[in-house]
Amino acid sequence: MSVISNTYGNNVLNYMFGQTEITIPTGLYMAVSTGAFSETPPHTNEPAPGSGYARVVIPNTTDYWYTSTAKSTHNVQTIQFNTATDDWGTMKYYALMDTGTYGSGYPYVTGALLPNRAVYNGDVLKWTSGNFVINVQ
Repeated sequence: MSVISNTYGNNVLNYMFGQTEITIPTGLYMAVSTGAFSETPPHTNEPAPGSGYARVVIPNTTDYWYTSTAKSTHNVQTIQFNTATDDWGTMKYYALMDTGTYGSGYPYVTGALLPNRAVYNGDVLKWTSGNFVINVQ
């Protein structure tokens, strides 16, 4: 199950009830970590940048995300990280962030990676089409 962050959830509610306009992001940045993401930076559980890790930019378009049904959506195209050049550890959480900058930014959506994914030197962490699913309550 995914969780919409407090910041983004508040923005959606404020938009729904006429308090503010909302800016739809043109891109989302996939981050993974060994520990849960917080609502605010710094995010200290991402793999080290010297290990081949970098957040993955995902354009926020229908070319990359299916239309939501039953409060669920999934990826159209493969989401793929760089090849690990060192062990990353066991990735247990993900976040779709507002920036590609390592350790910074605010999440739109966070969740647990099930199953957890151990990433070793030479591995490529990826989700093929339809295999990264976001469900919200």
